[in-house]
Amino acid sequence: MNSRVQPGEKAGAVRLPSKGGDPAFRSGEGGPKDRSGGRADIVSDVKDAAKSAGQTLKHQASELGEEVGHELSKTASAQKERGAEALRNFASAMNAAADHLNTQSPAIADRVRDTAGKFEALSDNISEKEVADLLKSAANLAREQPAWFIGGAVAVGFGVTRFLMSNPQPPAAQNASGNKGSKPHGS
Repeated sequence: MNSRVQPGEKAGAVRLPSKGGDPAFRSGEGGPKDRSGGRADIVSDVKDAAKSAGQTLKHQASELGEEVGHELSKTASAQKERGAEALRNFASAMNAAADHLNTQSPAIADRVRDTAGKFEALSDNISEKEVADLLKSAANLAREQPAWFIGGAVAVGFGVTRFLMSNPQPPAAQNASGNKGSKPHGS
């Protein structure tokens, strides 16, 4: 055995040969340690660190999922309220049309008012329910009455489109002279 102390070695250190021929240095205080025990400690530390990182990522992903879910719920709720408001506005327009029709045809005006009342009731029903309940009700209707569901979706889409198309253009669409459209008078 070599009795000279190499640079970086402690006096009294025991030099043990390893598999690769490189010497492993251990202090002689607790007796020589097997190098594979050190590897096991490192592997255990790496596993613990990976487990801890995985748990942290899982926790952060869970928090992010909850936050995204909350934001989606808020957005869906806001859209639900906008839809209910559009139905209320549509019912108001129908009532105004019924008032106009009342002088010409009272029977038709009454039917239009009844339909407007149903739209108002639907609007109130939508406002009172949670988004999840509305989705569940729509899914049940689609399963049980697919023809009614598709017909209703088409009718609602048509009605909303007609209602939105009948609204006056916003002020930004008017030209500088205050006229709507792009043609000047006299053309």
